[in-house]
Amino acid sequence: MLHHQLPKGPVVLALALSVSVGATVSRAAEPVTAAVVRSLGTGLKSGMWPQLNAGWNQYGSTPVAIDYTSLAINPITPQALASTDADVLIISLGFEYDDSEAQAITDYVTAGHGLIVTYSTFRNIDNATLRNSDLMHLVGLQDTLKLGTSFLPVPIEYNFLATNHPLFAGLGSTYETGVPFMMFPSSPSHWDLTTGTLLAHAAPEYTDSFGNQVIGNGAIIANENQAFRSVYFSHYIEDTTAGTNQQDLQVFYNTILWTGSVPEPGTLSLFLVGIAVASTGRRVRNR
Repeated sequence: MLHHQLPKGPVVLALALSVSVGATVSRAAEPVTAAVVRSLGTGLKSGMWPQLNAGWNQYGSTPVAIDYTSLAINPITPQALASTDADVLIISLGFEYDDSEAQAITDYVTAGHGLIVTYSTFRNIDNATLRNSDLMHLVGLQDTLKLGTSFLPVPIEYNFLATNHPLFAGLGSTYETGVPFMMFPSSPSHWDLTTGTLLAHAAPEYTDSFGNQVIGNGAIIANENQAFRSVYFSHYIEDTTAGTNQQDLQVFYNTILWTGSVPEPGTLSLFLVGIAVASTGRRVRNR
């Protein structure tokens, strides 16, 4: 995660005075880096990554750099994760990871890095076995929660439960995804959370495979503690072949910034922090 240290003494005073008289300092922001862990997102379903790499400035002022090739390996090792030096890990419809890989991912995240997990990474393999259940605690989900998937009519509207959360910056009063694939809890029928917080909820009506009218139960869940931040999207937000839209891109960009602990713009104190970093060139990463 990225943290910045203010210089002490007269430098801070001088910076504050420079702001008070309208002086400005210009310096290119350092990119927030993300690495996609071996998953469908390191293969065919990687359309969002080059879009955000090339067009991040459509969504904000902080660059993002997504590496979707380095971790397309088996096995995922602590050394491989460390070599990316990524601020954020992305598990994009993750494959099944063995115990050592799950431990390597857990150790990397809890050492002070962000995590984004999407869609059916935790899908049931059968009626009794969860896939990657030993990673569910990282996004604040109960590791016994069973999930099913549905193909829904789009757009699917999310209603915000945390309206002012940074994930939803740049959106209106709701968020509509263009992707029709979404996971729902099946047992229990609600989102069984441990440390996670439900940020947004989707309840689309659809007809299931038996012809029954059903109300869906999609979610965006955030988990935050002193060590790391993480987000789980129950829909397949990054699937550009299925309909990822501009709002999806905006939300995912925001999520990379938030999980990478990039400060929110717009306050004097944060502006001072940015100027102090520009003047000293210091960048401190909290591990």
